[in-house]
Amino acid sequence: MTGHVIPGAVFRARRDGDQVFAHKVEPGGYVVASTGEVVATGGFMLHYNMPFADLHMEVREDRRRRGFGGFLLQELKKECYLAGRVPAARCELRNEASRATLTKAGLRVCGFMLTGNVGASGR
Repeated sequence: MTGHVIPGAVFRARRDGDQVFAHKVEPGGYVVASTGEVVATGGFMLHYNMPFADLHMEVREDRRRRGFGGFLLQELKKECYLAGRVPAARCELRNEASRATLTKAGLRVCGFMLTGNVGASGR
């Protein structure tokens, strides 16, 4: 387990009235609030790959590189374990910031996913 603490930051379930920043992906069911503002959102998916839960998160651009992502993932991991699941995550191989955040939160690299086309050669 990790022990990240950010003074004044609160992890909680997302509320209907929360003002959430624009997202590139789905915001998720949990937020980190700091100074009364939502600065990070995330959640986990349970719809496939038992017993794993697929973590996801996004930090508001002006609040990145301040520990909010690691704090959010730490708390999401706790929620996963409470749900009886094992937390897991993935990110683009070249996304060094996400990889660093995931490892800081206690996750570790267990493999790489490669994509490509498979077909008959010489035809």
